[in-house]
Amino acid sequence: MSQSILVTGSTRGIGLEIARKFNSCGWKVIATSRNEVDMTNFCKEFENKKNIEHFKVNFGSNAEIHQLKIDVENTHGLVDCLVINVGSGSGAIGIHSDFDQNLQLLDNNFFTAYRTLKILKDVLIKSDKSRVIIIGSAAGKVNVGAPINYSAAKFALASLLKNYVKILSKDGISLNLINPGHTFTKGGLWNKKIKLDPIGVQKMLTEYVPLNKLGLGSDLAEFTYLLAQMGSNYLNGAQIDLDGGLTIAH
Repeated sequence: MSQSILVTGSTRGIGLEIARKFNSCGWKVIATSRNEVDMTNFCKEFENKKNIEHFKVNFGSNAEIHQLKIDVENTHGLVDCLVINVGSGSGAIGIHSDFDQNLQLLDNNFFTAYRTLKILKDVLIKSDKSRVIIIGSAAGKVNVGAPINYSAAKFALASLLKNYVKILSKDGISLNLINPGHTFTKGGLWNKKIKLDPIGVQKMLTEYVPLNKLGLGSDLAEFTYLLAQMGSNYLNGAQIDLDGGLTIAH
């Protein structure tokens, strides 16, 4: 019997790479997005694929997450893995950034994860093979020049991890946090930066990233798959930096 995974924010960027990886490996994939255009493109890519479906969900809404919970329970019963990936780093940088924009960054990058974990934890199979994986950011650990409250929100995910590990562990469910560094995806932030200033990007990588290169969305997807496939869930409560050495070099 194939395993199932629910990936939030999975119709573009890192989430899309994760959905592709698990679908190619035979998992049942439940994808989500709030953007109609992204969902349309997603459906075109996967229209001839088996074991994949999508739901339109705004993870800023408790009501819509509750509805997703009902839909998943009715359609699949329970899932083996939940990947919490919703977030956005777009915004002005520095202390003079707009206050309302900062509140939005906190909501997009922390409270969406909190709502998702709080509401959807009950759709997980309660066994020693069940996983929750949160996608954070190296910006939550070191200063990479990201918007201040984006970094603050990603830092807060570590506290969420610490507080939920014992709660989920009672049901045999592991919870881990992956902090990717500068990660390239088609149409993503670094794709745009390379087009605008390839020399500047390479200079930054040479100065701050020991491997002197960007990570790829597929790198993160592969590692997420590795965590989900592990025969043991004894890796629990870990923060894993997937950043080419960026964090430890700061």
